Amino acid sequence: MINKNPSWQDLSPNLERSEESFFAAWNHFEAKFGEFGTPGFSKELHPAKFPHIFGHDNEITVETFLYRGEDGRLLCVFARYFNEELNIDKPFIFDVHPDYQRQGIGTKVADYIREQVENEHGADFDYPKSWSNLDLTEPSVNFANKYVKKFNDSGTVES
Repeated sequence: MINKNPSWQDLSPNLERSEESFFAAWNHFEAKFGEFGTPGFSKELHPAKFPHIFGHDNEITVETFLYRGEDGRLLCVFARYFNEELNIDKPFIFDVHPDYQRQGIGTKVADYIREQVENEHGADFDYPKSWSNLDLTEPSVNFANKYVKKFNDSGTVES
């Protein structure tokens, strides 16, 4: 269960992503993680350098969660890193396979990630802080705002 977080302010998009670049990114995920694998959730740790995202040129460990459908097809990729300056885990990839969007997969993965965060940090995790200063597309912003509003309106989100 997550506590209501009244400090959430709706996010605004600040990044445009073409359909072509989205499919290119998805093709990269399939090449890196495999188009098919064991169904369900898995987690991988990888070293990465993304100065434009991390704010420095140092290599850090990225935690990547994969979700695969019943047939083993890769359906969602979520990645986060620990931002030492803010002392918080920050998401930076949350993509659902283009052919499977708007079918509840993003919510299923967000619920799973939320459970992981609660286990690691407790129910008082600062979601607004974790989502601040990210490059987000309009669909990403719409999803994040809707997801957080879901538990702010009710006070909690049941697992």
